[in-house]
Amino acid sequence: MEALVGGRGAAVRERSGQEYRVGTAPVPDMRLEYLVELYRPRKTTPASLEFADLPGISPRGMENGLLETARGAEVLVFVLGAFSEEREDPARDYLRLEEEFLLADLSLVEKRLDRLAHQGRPSGGRAEAQVLERCRAHLEAGNPLRTLELEETGEAEVVASCRPLTWKPALAVVNIHEGLLPDPDGSVAHLREEAERRGAVLLSVCASLEAEISALPAEERAAFPGEFGLSEPGMARVARAAFSAAGLISFFTVGADEVKAWVLRKGTTAWEAAGKIHTDIMRGFIRAEVVAFEDLQRAGSIKAAKADNRVRLEGKEYVVQDGDIIEFRFNV
Repeated sequence: MEALVGGRGAAVRERSGQEYRVGTAPVPDMRLEYLVELYRPRKTTPASLEFADLPGISPRGMENGLLETARGAEVLVFVLGAFSEEREDPARDYLRLEEEFLLADLSLVEKRLDRLAHQGRPSGGRAEAQVLERCRAHLEAGNPLRTLELEETGEAEVVASCRPLTWKPALAVVNIHEGLLPDPDGSVAHLREEAERRGAVLLSVCASLEAEISALPAEERAAFPGEFGLSEPGMARVARAAFSAAGLISFFTVGADEVKAWVLRKGTTAWEAAGKIHTDIMRGFIRAEVVAFEDLQRAGSIKAAKADNRVRLEGKEYVVQDGDIIEFRFNV
């Protein structure tokens, strides 16, 4: 999946003459860490996200090519600065970015409505036009489509088919000065209010302090998180929040060779999950042997979980749950 924020070691890509960086970040997961301790595998593979770091908006606005890149993302991450009260206004910057996307979506919806009017489509087209008219009114009022209340089955599909930017889940990540750490929430109170009103999740990070801490010896580094309230790196929190906002879950496969977290969308069946691993497993699917992570942790081993009747055999239609540990039985 993609989101609008970058990581170290990112490759450079280009669209419409403008460069942007793309990198991959692992999604931190304490469940994976536990399974690695339990199985001591030769290889560990965490879930990961791909991030595209797009340039900020110029006075002319964002280039169409970059807007198209953003449309391919599953989550929008607005990266904002709050380094001093005198110079930065993260709420203003956030609203400007949202406004750019609102205008792009309004143009998109109006073009779609014009096409429907010229096509003169029957009742199905009228129903689609009614949904799009509501989208237009919502956007004209300055509201992102993620806050639009939909009433009937199928309306979400109509909105999603236009690939609007403001329909996507959004995170507002504000990089604050370490001097604001004693009261990070208070320093960005206005931004939090604006983000929540627009259906976005707000996260605060302090990149400068984290960079200083990461350069320290391990024994000194351990003392800082508790002192400054940095329980984990900011990028880890961003990755996990983006993962959740996109409606994604993880299931695990385990063994001495590898412990791996696989990424699925919520609602995926066991048969579809088998296909993520290999098409042969999907084609020859017999059963899925499933244990919930909490049950395995409580039992201490797969053998003990089986003895406690915590391991289940599920069929193709079983909906995989976040944290499931699965072994697929198949025949090809």
